[in-house]
Amino acid sequence: APAAAAASAPAPAPAPGAAPAGARPEAPAAPVHPVFDLADNRLLAHVLRGGGLVLPAGSAGFAKYTRFQKPKPLWRLRRAIDGVRVAIASQGAAIDVPLTPRQAAARGALAMRVYSRAGTSIVADVNGTTLDRVLVPRGWSTVRADVPPGAWRAGENTVTFRFRGRPAAFRWIAIGADVADGGPIVWSDGALVLPRGGGLAYYVQVPADGRLIADVRGAGCEVAVTATAHDARAAGALAGPRASVDLSALAGKVARLELIARGCDEARLASAALAVPGEAPRVVRGPPPKHIVLWIMDTLRADRVKLFNPDARADIPNLERLAARGVVFRDAYVQGNESQASHASIWTSTYPIVHDINISRKGGRWQLDDRLALLGKLMRQAGLYLIGVTANGFITQPARYGAGFHYFKNPMRDGHGKRYNGKIPADMIWDRVMDGLSGHERDPWFLFIGTIDTHKPWIAREPWISKYDPEPYHGKFQKAVWGGDVGVKKGRMISRQRQSPRDLQRILAMYDCGISYQDLHVGKLLDTLSEWGILDDTMIVVTADHGEELWEEGRVGHGASTRQSLVHVPLIVSYPPLLPPGQVVTEGVDTIDILPTLLDALGRDVPDTVQGQSLIPLAQGVGRGYPRPAISSMYTYHHAMSLGGWKLVARRSGVRVQLYDLRTDYDERNNLAVQRPIELRFLTDVLGVWMPLRAQWRKTRWGVASNMTAQAAVDLDG
Repeated sequence: APAAAAASAPAPAPAPGAAPAGARPEAPAAPVHPVFDLADNRLLAHVLRGGGLVLPAGSAGFAKYTRFQKPKPLWRLRRAIDGVRVAIASQGAAIDVPLTPRQAAARGALAMRVYSRAGTSIVADVNGTTLDRVLVPRGWSTVRADVPPGAWRAGENTVTFRFRGRPAAFRWIAIGADVADGGPIVWSDGALVLPRGGGLAYYVQVPADGRLIADVRGAGCEVAVTATAHDARAAGALAGPRASVDLSALAGKVARLELIARGCDEARLASAALAVPGEAPRVVRGPPPKHIVLWIMDTLRADRVKLFNPDARADIPNLERLAARGVVFRDAYVQGNESQASHASIWTSTYPIVHDINISRKGGRWQLDDRLALLGKLMRQAGLYLIGVTANGFITQPARYGAGFHYFKNPMRDGHGKRYNGKIPADMIWDRVMDGLSGHERDPWFLFIGTIDTHKPWIAREPWISKYDPEPYHGKFQKAVWGGDVGVKKGRMISRQRQSPRDLQRILAMYDCGISYQDLHVGKLLDTLSEWGILDDTMIVVTADHGEELWEEGRVGHGASTRQSLVHVPLIVSYPPLLPPGQVVTEGVDTIDILPTLLDALGRDVPDTVQGQSLIPLAQGVGRGYPRPAISSMYTYHHAMSLGGWKLVARRSGVRVQLYDLRTDYDERNNLAVQRPIELRFLTDVLGVWMPLRAQWRKTRWGVASNMTAQAAVDLDG
C-alpha cells in the first residue's frame, strides 16, 4: 500500500495561498438542505478514540479496510459469534488503514478483541515489520501487540495477520486507542455518539457553498470540526441546536472531515449533514410516455462526442438537438467492457456478478437468466408493442435478448449462422425499424435500436471523411478499416499492432465518420416522430454498450481493461414531461439505471432483482449536489469507479490501486495513489463498502455507496 502524507488532527496551518478557515456557529439565515447525511453514511465513518483509530470489525463498514476483498475474500464479513458481530479472518488476511501524521507518530500499539474456538496465536505484520507473536486463549480475549517506532506511517498502512492454529474472529481492531471490550458505540437513539476526546472522521467532497450542520445534544458539549484537503483547511465548532460550520472555502475539494467531542463526557450529534443553500428539490410527476426508444450505439466513446467533450471533432447536430430537449448524464459508466456483459447489465439492471455473463472463461454463460427481470418482458407487461432491431451479432433471440419482443431482427445473424461481426450500416437498421413499426405508429410501443457504425469495420463516409481527414492519403485504409486490418484476430477483441501516425490519423477520422453517420439517423428518428405527431409523447434514451481503446496505450479494441475510453459512454435521456430539458447531470450514473428509469416513467413497479435506480429524480435535482459513483468492471475481476472527478482502479490483485484526476488526466497517465492520500481514501471507502455487497446492492433501497439511505445502515448494521 502506498506511503503518503495524510491530514493530521488538528491540521497544520494552511500553506501560503491556501483557503482561510471559516466558522459560523450561528444558524444559517437562508434555508439549506442536506446533501450528505452523516448518520445515514456511518458505514463510511472512521471511528476515533483518544487520538487513535478503531475498526469495528463486525460492521459492514469494516469492508472499506479489506483491500476490496481481492484477489480473493480473506475476511468473512458480518458474521456473528455468541450474538456478537465479527469478521472472521482467513490465513493471511490483511487490512489497509489510513493514519494521520499524528497517529502514525504516536507509536500506537495494535489491540484486538478476538475470539478463538480452541486457542491460537497471531503474528501481525505492519508495513513489512513483523510484530511479536501474541497468544490468544480459547474464547473471547483482548490482546495487544507492541509496534516498534517507525512502523506506522502517515497515509495508508497494511496490516497482515497470520495464525499458528485456526484463524480468529475479530470484534474490533484498534491502533493507538483504548477501547472497552464491547467496542465503540457510534450510533444510538437516533444520534451519532462522540465521547470526550473521541469522534468520527469522514472522507468527503465538500459541495459548492457547503456547510456542516447539526444539532449538538449534551450540556456543555461542543464538537470541534476540522476539514483538511490536500492544499487547504477549514475549521470551526458545533454547539447547541441548528449549529453550522462554513466549509465553502473547500468547495469542490476532497477533505478529511474530523469531528471531536469536547466539554462533556458524551456528545450526541443529530441531523448532522453536509448541506447547501436552498430548499430541497422534490420530484414532480408527469404523464407517462406512450412510446419509448432505447438506442445503443456499439463501441461509442463519450470523449469522442461533443456533448461530453467540447474538443471532440465529429459533427452531431441531431444528438445536440436531442440533448436540448433532454438531459445529458455526463459521467455514465457501462457495467461491462464488452457487448455481452454490458447489454446483459442494461437488459437486467444487474451487475456482472449477478447476471454472470462471462465469455472470458471456458463454458461461460452467454444466455440471460430467465430468473432475472428482463427488459423486453417488463416492457411487454406494461402494455407496449415491442420492436427490436440490432446489428450486434451477440444480441440475439437465442441469448434471450428478444424475450418479450413482438418483432426482433438481427441482420448480422439472421440467415448468416455464426456471423458475429460485419458491415451492417445504420440505414439497413433503419429500414428494418420502419418495417417493424409499420401499422403500429400510433400504438404504445417500445423500440430498441442497435447500430454498430462505430464498431469495426470503420468506413470512410462522405461528407465527413473529407472534413475530418482533408490531407492527401495514399495508405492502405482508403475506404474501410476491418478488425483484421489492424491485427484483431478471429475470436479476439484487441490487438497491439502499431500504426503509423498518418494511418492512425486516417483511422480516427473514420471512427468519427461513424459517429456522424449514426447522428444522421438520430435526425431521421426525430423527424419521423415529429411527422407522426408523437415526438412529445416519446421517451428517447441514447447510450453505448462500451467504448474503444484507440492506441492510447498501444492497444486497439475492447474487453481488455477498465480505461475511460472503454467504460465511459454517452447517456442522453429525453422526455420533457419528466426530465427537464437542457439539464446536464455531472453526478455518476450507471447504465443499469436505464431499465428502472423506463419503469419509473411508465409508473410500473421495479422488480426486486433490479439493482439500478431511476434517473428521473436525479434529473429533477433530487440526489444532486454530492458525488455519486459510476462503477464498471471487467467481468468480476477488475473494477473501476469514477467519483467526484476522480477515478479509482482496483485490479484483480487488489494491492496496487490506481488513482487518477480525470479533470486533468482523462487518459489516466499519472497515478496519484501515493501523492493524494485523502482522495485515495475517499474513493477507497466507497468502493470498499460496495464491493462485498455488490451482489445484494439495490440502489432503490440503499442509495449509492457514496451517499446511502438511512435504510442501508439499518439493513447492514442493525
